Amino acid sequence: MSTVTYQCHEADAAARQLDAFLPAYEEVYAEPPYCEGPSDIAEFIEHYQVDTRRPGMRLILARDGTDVVGFTYGYHLAPDTRWWKNLQDVALPDDFTREDGRRTIAVIELAVRKPWRRHGIAGHPDLTGVRLVGQGRAGCARNRTWPSGGAASDLRRFPDPRPSSRLGPLGPA
Repeated sequence: MSTVTYQCHEADAAARQLDAFLPAYEEVYAEPPYCEGPSDIAEFIEHYQVDTRRPGMRLILARDGTDVVGFTYGYHLAPDTRWWKNLQDVALPDDFTREDGRRTIAVIELAVRKPWRRHGIAGHPDLTGVRLVGQGRAGCARNRTWPSGGAASDLRRFPDPRPSSRLGPLGPA
């Protein structure tokens, strides 16, 4: 494995990157517990094309040379979002769930291809934080079968105040 680089694409530029990361998506989501097939991939493509037109849409690609080894994307939650109402077993106060169209990025996908897992790619700030979210916060819907904490633990504020996560300014992708 060589040095992994991270590239940020917004809106129309993100839409043009579908072919670059679709093979990684297909590979990751063919595995259990997803076991996605052709109709699932077609549905993802349809949703992604809609998502690229949402306000604040950002796609981050992790590359090892020319290979896309991981990716994440998300967009700003709209003021009238139902995102927070869809959480199960979590009661959140109104001031927490209030959205203004720029407060929260919904992380829709985050995936790393198997050979590159356990190398810190999914946890790298360029993939999961600073570039995707900027100065806001991120919410990630998680399947109940995944390991770790509950849904409320998936909300993070950026930049992360912990000293180990502080970064200097990021240049263009």
